[in-house]
Amino acid sequence: MATAPSPAQLSQANAAARAMILARGLKMMQVIASGVLANPTQGSNIINIIPRPVGLGQKFTVEITASISAGASAAINATNFNVANLLSEVVFYDLQNYTRIQTPGWHLAFLSSVKESLPFGSAVTTDLPIKYGNNLNVAASGAGGIGSGNGICFAPSSIAATSVGVVKMTYEIPLAYSDRDLRGAVYLGVVNSTGLLKLTVNSNPVVASTADATNAVYQSAGATTGAITSLSYTVYQHWWDQLPQGRSGPILPAQDLSTVYELKNTTLTGMAANQDFPIPYANFRDFLSTFLIWDNNGTVAAGTDINYFALQSANFTNVWKIDPFLAALFTRKLIKSDFPTPAWYFSHRNKPLSTIQYGNLELILNENINAGAGQQAIIAWEDFGLQNTITGAGSLPAG
Repeated sequence: MATAPSPAQLSQANAAARAMILARGLKMMQVIASGVLANPTQGSNIINIIPRPVGLGQKFTVEITASISAGASAAINATNFNVANLLSEVVFYDLQNYTRIQTPGWHLAFLSSVKESLPFGSAVTTDLPIKYGNNLNVAASGAGGIGSGNGICFAPSSIAATSVGVVKMTYEIPLAYSDRDLRGAVYLGVVNSTGLLKLTVNSNPVVASTADATNAVYQSAGATTGAITSLSYTVYQHWWDQLPQGRSGPILPAQDLSTVYELKNTTLTGMAANQDFPIPYANFRDFLSTFLIWDNNGTVAAGTDINYFALQSANFTNVWKIDPFLAALFTRKLIKSDFPTPAWYFSHRNKPLSTIQYGNLELILNENINAGAGQQAIIAWEDFGLQNTITGAGSLPAG
């Protein structure tokens, strides 16, 4: 009677299959969708893309170029998150219709910076006579329009009243954790099921001077706002092709494929000044990182409106408890910079937060300002989970 393989044997088989794919497979990248949306602020702002049914899916790259117009009476100025907010939501449904990704564009932009250990897409200047540096992020001057700007990521700092500016943002949407770590990869080479990538263009890219600009691309200097008048997009799919073959078909890393790499977000309210506000981690997952935006009714403060952050386990034990400036120091050590205010980052990569049941681990926010209505904590998580265990393993806000 055959015995089931041990966990060690399963891990060895997974590692061997992954190594064969990385050594023998062909890494492919092709355009799978492109188009233009006219006036997405007023009209349809959702782009649905069906991935190509080929190979072992790794990630998508999305390039977006948009024309943004200012209102008639006031200029508009770039917000802190700026073009990272061009997409208000990115969703990926896998072949089993499970939602692996449901998160805003800024989360993808910031997460790419963490993985690169440098603000994503930025150029490093040097003291060499060879002209390395920011040579490509230049948009054309003038009235602008789709196709008038070139580069990786750019936006004018301000757009004059009644004028149009051209902006561009490049997003990476990961399915697998990284180019070499295939946990979360999706085998797309089937014809009986399809995934879906859904991109939602920000329907409120420009807000008035008195509005909360956290989720906006630009903020007006007056009461008038603005709009995206046209937007073009190009979507690339990355996958491993020419996979090694066995007797029963392609050799695939079973553990990597049974692991879901999740990017999720939520918004919580109900904070009170100088009181611990718990933000729970859902069960049956390994959390790799947490982003927190402390949106104090649109008021931006560089840490002065927060007393401390803490990671709290069962029985109110603090794993760590730090002030916001120490949290900022840890971020600088990781990406050599600060994230735009008021975003905060907490890394758990060296030892992921493994949750067994709801309530065991909570991120604590303790703020010091009573601003009334409009206070909210916007949370974005990155985690691993197993397909058979996370479907019903959600969590509820604590309080």
